[in-house]
Amino acid sequence: MTTTATRHPRGLGHAALLTTLITLSLASCAKQNARAATTRHDTGNQTVAIDLVDYAFRPQRVQATPGVPLAIQLRNKGFTADTFTIHDSNITVDVVLRPGQARTITVTPLPGPVSLRYLCRYHDPSGMHGQLTFGPVAPDLRE
Repeated sequence: MTTTATRHPRGLGHAALLTTLITLSLASCAKQNARAATTRHDTGNQTVAIDLVDYAFRPQRVQATPGVPLAIQLRNKGFTADTFTIHDSNITVDVVLRPGQARTITVTPLPGPVSLRYLCRYHDPSGMHGQLTFGPVAPDLRE
């Protein structure tokens, strides 16, 4: 007895629907990562969590209130050591985190709007950097 497989015309529609749903889901994730994460305020301070995940920061953009101390909860959820580094004329931060490590640092910027670039010294050439903006969201810092 010979069995032949035939395609049901509706099966093609299901594949197209599944492909569309996956594409929309990925587009939504990319859009969410591009949006600036806002900080949460607790008793006059602000807090944000940044995950270091194998050549990427999540979120890649953070927006905070100028002049208010910002506690940054860093968590290395990847498989390699990373740094969280900011080099600015007013603020210098350089923290090394091995896989699984977590650390909280506090950054207190000067009053007024300022944008700071944060990066991983080990993986910046691979695109591991982000932007911390105190005040209105600024354009990308590419330097």
